[in-house]
Amino acid sequence: MSPKVPTTIAVFIAAFCLLAFTVLPGYARAVASGIAPTMYLPVVLKQVPPKIAVLSDLNIYRMNPDGSDKEQLTDNNCAGAPSLANDTEFVVFANECDNEIYLIEVGATEPMRLTNNRVADIQPALSPDGERIAFVSDRDADGDYEIFVMNLDGSAVSQLTSNTARDEEPAWAPDGERIAFMSDRDGANPEIYVMNVDGSSQTRLTDNIAIDQSPDWSPFGNRIVYASNADGDFEIITMEPDGSNQVQLTKNSQRDLAPSWSPRGFEIVYYSFT
Repeated sequence: MSPKVPTTIAVFIAAFCLLAFTVLPGYARAVASGIAPTMYLPVVLKQVPPKIAVLSDLNIYRMNPDGSDKEQLTDNNCAGAPSLANDTEFVVFANECDNEIYLIEVGATEPMRLTNNRVADIQPALSPDGERIAFVSDRDADGDYEIFVMNLDGSAVSQLTSNTARDEEPAWAPDGERIAFMSDRDGANPEIYVMNVDGSSQTRLTDNIAIDQSPDWSPFGNRIVYASNADGDFEIITMEPDGSNQVQLTKNSQRDLAPSWSPRGFEIVYYSFT
């Protein structure tokens, strides 16, 4: 659901006050700028010590939060939607050329293919323990996007959602028991939902005429950050896991998208159109 990138992108990290649930004034800092535009540019801040994964020109790069020690993990100009997990040395991603999901270890030269079919398998998300992958696919009979989970080797695929709407952008809770996601099942505007890891108790968290997308859990499980265009352009917002206490963190004329919480919970990385 993210818009196309018209020019260049800057990646920011915002310091976060856990007590007030606000970005500390003056503490948003750029960690990468002038990144080549792509249709989607997910930014992921995970692992201990923290690492950022970014997508630029359909290749995945991993770097430190200050932008140093940048590693290029793929070079086939087909990568998309990277996902990291804590205490792991690999990245899973969707291949934009064949719409399949792959895993690549840091330092490896070739990724391992996890899905193999004629449908689109996209938007993989590693579970916190690095053992399972939630992903989006149009493999069901309706032909629309639903959320599935599988083991790290691609086995034991299980469908979690089933409707005629689009269910996308799965994000694991830190305890691995719940998944937040985006869906347009209740109208034209995508909203944020949450469900148990077996697909039960699917619950709507946001309810407005705006686009709400890209949920990510705090490492403590007490907040969800997401992007919304409720004020006319995309801003970063947090809320409690039941949808209450929504707090807007950014406010500017740019589009702030793809927020991702740091492993320690004190920073949120996101990117902004400049």
